[in-house]
Amino acid sequence: MLKEGLSSIVFDNEITVYWNRIVSLGENDFYRVYLNDDLVSETKKTHFEFFGLKPETEYNIKVELKTGADTVFVGGECFTTKKSPVRIDVTKAPYNAIGDGVTLNTAALQKALDDCNAGEAVYFPAGTFLTGALDLHSNTEIIIDKGATIKGSEHIEDYLPFIKSRSEGLNMMCYRALLNMGELDENSGYNCENIVIRGGGAVIGGGLPLQVAMEAEGLIIKKDYIDSLSEEQLKEFECGPKTIAGRLRGRLVNISNTKNVILSNIDFADGPYWNIHFIYSDSVITKSCKVRSVHLHNGDGWNPDSSTNCVCFNTDFDTGDNCIAIKSGRNPDGNRINRPTENINIFDCHVTSGGGFAIGSEMSGGVKDVAMWNISCEYGSVGFQLKTTRKRGGYIKHVRMYDSIVPNFNIKTALGYNNDGESAGVLSRVDDIICENCVITGKRYVRSNNEGDPEYSGAVVPAIAILGFNDRVDLIDNVVIRNCRVRQTEAQGQNILINNFNGVTIENLKVK
Repeated sequence: MLKEGLSSIVFDNEITVYWNRIVSLGENDFYRVYLNDDLVSETKKTHFEFFGLKPETEYNIKVELKTGADTVFVGGECFTTKKSPVRIDVTKAPYNAIGDGVTLNTAALQKALDDCNAGEAVYFPAGTFLTGALDLHSNTEIIIDKGATIKGSEHIEDYLPFIKSRSEGLNMMCYRALLNMGELDENSGYNCENIVIRGGGAVIGGGLPLQVAMEAEGLIIKKDYIDSLSEEQLKEFECGPKTIAGRLRGRLVNISNTKNVILSNIDFADGPYWNIHFIYSDSVITKSCKVRSVHLHNGDGWNPDSSTNCVCFNTDFDTGDNCIAIKSGRNPDGNRINRPTENINIFDCHVTSGGGFAIGSEMSGGVKDVAMWNISCEYGSVGFQLKTTRKRGGYIKHVRMYDSIVPNFNIKTALGYNNDGESAGVLSRVDDIICENCVITGKRYVRSNNEGDPEYSGAVVPAIAILGFNDRVDLIDNVVIRNCRVRQTEAQGQNILINNFNGVTIENLKVK
């Protein structure tokens, strides 16, 4: 969980504070935020951002909770803003990058990144800077100004050579991402640290054309393997050969074995695969961003994978798959590597459309200590979903979901897709899960095009579905659904579907 008191992100002209949820807020409850003893905001969110501050200046910040007649001290601290970094302008000599959206700037931008030292920042002024894959080293800061875009090429040759990565839970060689940090090593700690990407601009991938090109080339690269599989084996893959080929795709942002990453106030969009993927990493903080990937296959938004102490807040998602998918490897590879994902906090986020907030299905290394609160996901296709298969093994435990609106709440243990590969030899365990003070609509929304709003699909889905293994009812235990409201909808089928469990408690559930 978050530390006691206030956590913070401090730049030269900006301070963001965030804190743990204390209670479910009533209609008249709120947090008070003070700057130098002056009240600056009353908010129901558990974060606040101060802009327009002076560099190298002390600021006293305090937060308290006003609930009924009581006032509760949340935290207070004196923060000092940082010294402004020296800006390395990519459009100036010796780099001379051209932001016309046409000129390929890979070499110039890579040189600017290589030249960046602690206390400096690679600066992108307004313009569209076309590039292939870029590599970031430790102690790199990138400032992408409002109106500036780092735009990924649509050509697969700009993302070579392949790098070590993990795709759908399996360690393998893949195309490089647009932005890459760290080198994947399942047996070691962190080989990259202290990365900041901020500024109000955008990082836009090669989108659908790049996705199609990488999948087509992947079919050629994996042809011998695909041909070696029987018809029954191919059925274990979600989309058959396309899934096998698609696992080679690069991400938008690839973070491997990296510690201390801040992604702040950036529009991330249109990666050819998952957008922000971090593996064997620690303290990846994403705040006040947008993540967009509508109509892109497997277009997940934010994926912690065998990573720890990561936070996502005040971020908008409009994705072609899960908005957030928490992972830790696939059987038996994930069991062998045995690096769990732990201590993940997600709050004050909004979903325009997308597949909600998932744990799994690649969770063979284990997932624990996850907290999500104040999530607005009414128009998603999925809400909160914990998912595994008979082959995965591993565990999901100590998960908390509070104060949110979602289409559904699911725990599913026998998914029928992407169940390829060897079995872990044991079944997954799901334990100590709480869903409290949430509105569950029972309605799935989908987007029919890039411009329109999400529309009700008409699909009848259980608002609550907890489906355990039919031969091991003891593996789902200590699940509590408390003080939640299920909306009764027209043509609603079974609102609640619960099978094959050991311990599920439903307290004060309202259906109306």
